[in-house]
Amino acid sequence: MSWPSWVKDRALDNLAYKIVALFVTLILWLTMLGRKEVVTDFDLHIQLLTSSTQVLAGELFDDKARVRVVGPVEAARRFHQTEDSLVVDLSRLGYGLHSVRLGKEGLNLPMGLRVISIEPEEIDVRIEAKLDGE
Repeated sequence: MSWPSWVKDRALDNLAYKIVALFVTLILWLTMLGRKEVVTDFDLHIQLLTSSTQVLAGELFDDKARVRVVGPVEAARRFHQTEDSLVVDLSRLGYGLHSVRLGKEGLNLPMGLRVISIEPEEIDVRIEAKLDGE
């Protein structure tokens, strides 16, 4: 069986571009195939931010959080090398006892890293009014 001439013409038209596109596609495919993602745990210090009229009363929680992230090896290595902490903004909360959810918003993650979990998920804090002398 022989191919019609128009099929041969279409297949051989711009053959050099088609070969280059094939090689570029293969290189990209092999690069993405070799890219590995790792799951890593980090222990981070919890940093609590309060307003100028607030003060924390007593420690009701451990000041460390375990953060589990997933992403490229290089991004995890960069995140591990920084002395980062989990920042929690309490300035909008009123006085009294609060259960505050720890979220990924308080992290400065490199591109490509995603948060899987944060342990503990919540912490209890007691906020009181700052006295004039404090």
